[in-house]
Order: sequence, then C-alpha cells, then structure tokens
Amino acid sequence: MPETPRLIVLPPTFNHDRCGQLADQFASHRGLPVNVDAAQVHRDGALAAQILLMAKRTWEHDIVDFRIDCASAGYADSLRKLALASATLPTGKHS
Repeated sequence: MPETPRLIVLPPTFNHDRCGQLADQFASHRGLPVNVDAAQVHRDGALAAQILLMAKRTWEHDIVDFRIDCASAGYADSLRKLALASATLPTGKHS
C-alpha cells in the first residue's frame, strides 16, 4: 500500500529562520512522499528556492514522490525572477 504523502505548507514569506525550519522539515521526511503547498506564499527568496530545488532533486534521486501544489501568484513570480520557474513550479510525481 502506498505511503501517505507528508504535507509541507510554505509560509507567506521566508526569513533565515524559516528557511532553516523548511530544510529541517525536508530532512525529517526524506524517503517519504511529500506534497508541498505553496498557496500562501507572497514572496519566495533565493535561499528558500534553493532549499526547494535541493529537496525536489533529492526526492527525484531517491525515486520518491515529490509534488509542489497550489502555487500562489507570488510564489510563481518569485521563481520566475530567479529563473527557477521551470524547476520548481507545481508538478506531478517525481518532478
């Protein structure tokens, strides 16, 4: 029976502490399917985007489901400004 995905809800904005907490959340769920809810994000900085990209690639390497769902306009706009939209916008399995 497939494992139920762990839900990680991104905060509206990121500071250094929140980025550390996000990295810790991903580390604690490694090896398990994860759904990331980006609906509340107003602004995403470079460090947060780097953490998300690292997590996405780690899950792909581990061949475990990783989804980014419900991206807000602020989340999508922030990633476009960082030229990371294609890498970290909402996706399906292993994307």
